[in-house]
Amino acid sequence: MIAHGRKNIFSCGWVIFAVVSLFHLVRIFAEWTLIIGDWSVPKWVSWVALIVAGGLALLGLRLGQRE
Repeated sequence: MIAHGRKNIFSCGWVIFAVVSLFHLVRIFAEWTLIIGDWSVPKWVSWVALIVAGGLALLGLRLGQRE
């Protein structure tokens, strides 16, 4: 039961991180502007977030398959 629960957690996690990385990829290529308060978020922040979220998505996918 616990192993099946862990597999579900990894599955949900990698899907969420994959969607987040997809949104960052779309933001980069569609040239969307993101403004938080008075700060205009530069594109390099999305590149870093894309790499981190994509890496976590791949890690979650691999861990979910291992179970």
